[in-house]
Amino acid sequence: SQIRVHRFDSNGYCNDNLDPESERLGRTLFHAKGSQVVGAWVGGQVAGVGILTIVDKLATLNAACTLLEYRNLGIQKALIESRMAIAAQNGIKMVMARVSPASVSQRNFEKLGFRIGYQSMLLEEITK
Repeated sequence: SQIRVHRFDSNGYCNDNLDPESERLGRTLFHAKGSQVVGAWVGGQVAGVGILTIVDKLATLNAACTLLEYRNLGIQKALIESRMAIAAQNGIKMVMARVSPASVSQRNFEKLGFRIGYQSMLLEEITK
């Protein structure tokens, strides 16, 4: 099957066992200023999504997922490359990604030339 990548703006998520914290982060990123959701389709079906956030001259690739039945088809690679292309079209020269350490995502990014810059993530809800 041919992979077709296209942006979309609906509130869609790859909800295969998404924990509440990840869903909250995804929704926050989805609505953040400068964010765009990019989707990948296979045979007319959404196979995966990823978020690109551009702030000033920095692009961040985050909150990507591929539905289980479409894994190992190059969906994540297509999502990474398409978001990098969108960033380049917007004059961005620096791109970073946020991934879980030692994950398949980290390996996929490293295959495309990304390198670890730091390993730290703390997400807490701020309350008054």
